[in-house]
Amino acid sequence: CLEHQRPRLREPLAERDRVLRGMARSANYSGTVMIELFPFFLLTLYLAPFLMAAARGHDGIGAILVANLLIGWTGIGWIALLAWSAWTPQSRAAAVGRARPQRASSNR
Repeated sequence: CLEHQRPRLREPLAERDRVLRGMARSANYSGTVMIELFPFFLLTLYLAPFLMAAARGHDGIGAILVANLLIGWTGIGWIALLAWSAWTPQSRAAAVGRARPQRASSNR
């Protein structure tokens, strides 16, 4: 009688081990993907001032890229570059201001 119960006890344990091994493989795979994607995330974060300037059509995009490569690694330099890329250049603001239609003045 005892011999017949042993295989039944081993089946749930074998199933549990199979499930745990599958979960471990899945966790290892997702960890590997995260490790592989992490450098791309860091590069995107490092180049955020340049990418922001490019998206906004900043006039000084070349200077921002060069400065980002040279001093972006410093925390203060990166923050200053981020502020510079967010700043609307005066020439562009003036061009936008000139492009506004003028109101017709009525001379009576």
